Amino acid sequence: MKDEPPAPVVNASPRRITPAEQRLARRLEQYTAEHNQRSGGEAWSELGMQLRAFHVRAAKEQTATERQALNIELDAWKQKLETLFPR
Repeated sequence: MKDEPPAPVVNASPRRITPAEQRLARRLEQYTAEHNQRSGGEAWSELGMQLRAFHVRAAKEQTATERQALNIELDAWKQKLETLFPR
């Protein structure tokens, strides 16, 4: 068997019930667009895989503490993106 990347995540849209979830969803959409623009859409890169994992986590119900932790991780991810793919 040859190594193949994992199957794409299906229906990993961030929840948008509360205002905090809506803000997180908008942030993920912005970062996804920025990642695609800067990297040329390298979905299977480390950053692309991390971004996909953030979408999966944001699709689940989260406490405020869990959302805060995800936002902190997104801050670090954004710094990596800017370092690896400067404008």
